Amino acid sequence: MARIHVGTGRPGVSTGVGPVSFYSSIGGGTRRSALSGVTASTQRLSGSQKALEAERLQSVIESVFAIHQQTFTSVEAPVAPDPVLPDFRDILTAAQKQALAPIRITAMKERAAARAVAYGAACAHATGLMQQAAGMKLSYQHELDDQWTRLQANDPNLVLSTLAEAFADNQAPSSAIAIHGEAVSIVVVVPDLDILPERYPTTTDAGNLSVKKMTKTMRNELYMELLAGHAVVTVREAFAVAPGLGTATALVVRRGPSGPEPLVIFETSRTRLDRAEGETAVAVAVNAASSLDMKTRGAAKDLQRLDLAHPRFSHFEKFVSTLQL
Repeated sequence: MARIHVGTGRPGVSTGVGPVSFYSSIGGGTRRSALSGVTASTQRLSGSQKALEAERLQSVIESVFAIHQQTFTSVEAPVAPDPVLPDFRDILTAAQKQALAPIRITAMKERAAARAVAYGAACAHATGLMQQAAGMKLSYQHELDDQWTRLQANDPNLVLSTLAEAFADNQAPSSAIAIHGEAVSIVVVVPDLDILPERYPTTTDAGNLSVKKMTKTMRNELYMELLAGHAVVTVREAFAVAPGLGTATALVVRRGPSGPEPLVIFETSRTRLDRAEGETAVAVAVNAASSLDMKTRGAAKDLQRLDLAHPRFSHFEKFVSTLQL
């Protein structure tokens, strides 16, 4: 069975529908995260070093707030490309070479007649190639049309394989695990809190760049921005590459001391997400959500493990129990 490739580039087709893949190694995508190695100690840095560290931390924090800003071009119905045919001059040269090979160079009349015959043969061969290519293009277009129809109709195998391919380079490893009608369920694996810096850039009374330790609340709020950013951008990508999807539910999980920890369940629709506004990912997620589930504890808003025992989350519970993080 052939499948359509409908990533952010030009759609194509290859044979076979592979299994839904899941990338469980944190940061395993091809796009390197800007958050690598952000927890360097600043206790013994000089003034100039603190200024450099402040600039680095500013870049890291800005990268967190930019996660949700990535956009995707929605796929369109694929069109079979025009076939690549050999140049007629090459066809003619080959025909003439074959026709003239047995004729003496001095036999001018015979060679002229042979060239004429070779030209006719080359024209017939080129016409046959064009007819054959036109038939192949038409057959290919029929296959593409069938794939496109199935994608729009949310054929589960096709949509799941398409999303697996689209998610393969995501910074936060993601997997679409189920299709129900026009609804998709997605699991997004995010790194734990340790990936974030413990300090943030500031300025001294003299106006010099420096760094300062984040409060626990500040760090938790930055972490929530990271989670919301990956949830929003992953759902946005799903809607871009699977035009038949109308709603999406994303479960955000991280590696915990005793196994995967479900943290956030973000449910939205294509329309709500398209219309959602906000300067931060958290604001966009809140404005786009038809349902947003998470648990926090204390004034610092420490994220707590979500209970997936509710019947509408049972498929998530089953999938998360099999994760090896």
